[in-house]
Amino acid sequence: MKGYKDYSVVFAQSLILKTPPPLRATRKGRKRNPWNKTAQRKNDLLKKLGEAEQKHDFYSRLYKQYTIDLLRLAIYARALLTNQRIREHLDQHHPEIVARFETIIAEAKG
Repeated sequence: MKGYKDYSVVFAQSLILKTPPPLRATRKGRKRNPWNKTAQRKNDLLKKLGEAEQKHDFYSRLYKQYTIDLLRLAIYARALLTNQRIREHLDQHHPEIVARFETIIAEAKG
């Protein structure tokens, strides 16, 4: 600044920006460079977006698996209840299971 005899704020800012980041003086307590805030914020948002996509993929796969399992269960329950001998045995010894199977079949039909 002395060599150019320019003590303006704009000139001081341009000198700071010309200085490579590792050579700039750092203050204790300030960990982030204010000029790099937008890049850091963008990186943080991209990281959060990636995490959200991973969670969405996980839960959508989990939902698909639960749906498939429910349909399989409904098919097996219907097969058990349509078999006459098994139905008579369940009616005599396990009526609560018959009631559960019937509700499963009814919910699977929608």
